[in-house]
Amino acid sequence: MRSSSFLSYLKLPAVLLITCLTTACSNYHYKDYQGDWMPDLMTPYDLSNDTANAPVVYFATTRFRGLGIKFHRLLLATHVDDQLLEGAGRRSILDVSGKQALRLTPGKHSLS
Repeated sequence: MRSSSFLSYLKLPAVLLITCLTTACSNYHYKDYQGDWMPDLMTPYDLSNDTANAPVVYFATTRFRGLGIKFHRLLLATHVDDQLLEGAGRRSILDVSGKQALRLTPGKHSLS
């Protein structure tokens, strides 16, 4: 009898802890990046020097759900033509910066 009442006391804190952890993960804000792919809300990083009809390249976000938690995978550009973009790069395993949209000059470019 005594062990079942002890377990009932542990259920509520365990449920609250799990709820807090999953809510915190799904509400993570990705700096100024778009969690959903909406090109109308993205401001391209301009490398075209205001060239007319400059192509715009968008990098999409993948969203999936695992164990009831929303996950996003951001695809970010860090280099154009082997040149590091301003503010881009990895500062730590969880702190990566880059660009989600680029306005480029017409022609062939390498992106990474």
